[in-house]
Amino acid sequence: MSISRSDLVRASIKRVFGEAPDSMRAVKEDIGDAADGENMLRMRYIPKGASAPKTYVVEPYSYRRKHGKDYFYAWHPKHDQIHSFLQSRIVSAEPMKKEFDPRFEVEI
Repeated sequence: MSISRSDLVRASIKRVFGEAPDSMRAVKEDIGDAADGENMLRMRYIPKGASAPKTYVVEPYSYRRKHGKDYFYAWHPKHDQIHSFLQSRIVSAEPMKKEFDPRFEVEI
């Protein structure tokens, strides 16, 4: 029996982040689904200093832990650069039907 890429993605997320509350787990799974299909991701994120979330459309690439905090890294086409998002500030994530050609290795 072979393991699907989606199952590998979910196992990787669990290994990196451990068990998470249901809402956080759903966000991580949606990010993983977008990365798995090389689809753009629409997410709601609360930027530092903001009181309300903003919508971002990004290409998902990787997760990293830095200084004890979990970050999601994505290419932000509007700004034409890679951007880090603090995982705890991501309110929601939704894979889009629009595909992207990876600029880097997708590590999620």
